[in-house]
Amino acid sequence: SSESDRIITDFEGVKTLITHGHAQDVKHGYGTLIQLAQEKECKLVLFGHTHFPLAEDRYGIMILNPGSIKEGEYALITIDGEKITYKLY
Repeated sequence: SSESDRIITDFEGVKTLITHGHAQDVKHGYGTLIQLAQEKECKLVLFGHTHFPLAEDRYGIMILNPGSIKEGEYALITIDGEKITYKLY
């Protein structure tokens, strides 16, 4: 995984990792993705690659994959302070 395959940004005060997911091998688990988020001190991770919707809290980090836009799947995320809520469509 390199710096070029991800973006780290801030949404409403929540440090966020955005990545496609392939470099973190998400098709075989989320350990590498979580480790990267922890290293970068991110509380929200947005990723793709698997095309399956997923939203889970792992070790205090919200990991979210909206699914496949080709299938009309997407996510709406709301950040209120440190509270992150979402809805998968």
